[in-house]
Amino acid sequence: MTDLSADGLTLLEPKPHAWRRRDYLRVYVGENWQEYVGVFNEMEKKPGLAPSWSWTILLIPSIWMVYRRRYGWAIGMIIVGEVLNRLPEGKIFSIVTLGIYVLLGSLGKALYVRSALADIDRVLARTQDQHARVELVRAKGGVSDRGVLIIVSAFLLLYLALFAFAAIHRL
Repeated sequence: MTDLSADGLTLLEPKPHAWRRRDYLRVYVGENWQEYVGVFNEMEKKPGLAPSWSWTILLIPSIWMVYRRRYGWAIGMIIVGEVLNRLPEGKIFSIVTLGIYVLLGSLGKALYVRSALADIDRVLARTQDQHARVELVRAKGGVSDRGVLIIVSAFLLLYLALFAFAAIHRL
């Protein structure tokens, strides 16, 4: 509080809004913040991961990961999928893949919130300047429409190439 009195009367000016992790998370998440606030609230109440269902994460996890700028996760998901696809037993692939997808569908939002909070904590430790903090958090988070366009295009080109290859070799 600051004293603004000129004649001995004390007028107090409230401090500017003190940012909390929740405020930074809202800036970090950007679009669709409301989908993640419930998970954040649950994780604030008790430590650990707060389950919440997401059909998007269940059905297209790699695309969701790229959209949410979790490129390492997406690459890992694609690699795991390829490794499982190469296993001799098709049933193992189906069961393990289904299990991974269901697990991601139920915990994906919580994993994202935990990862986002870790990014935010690193930014907060780096600088004390409020404006710089907000800009760094915004730059670190957000979504990537361009990344989704690239990955979807890459998948389409791959499938078209495989289809063309199969068609050529059938002749």
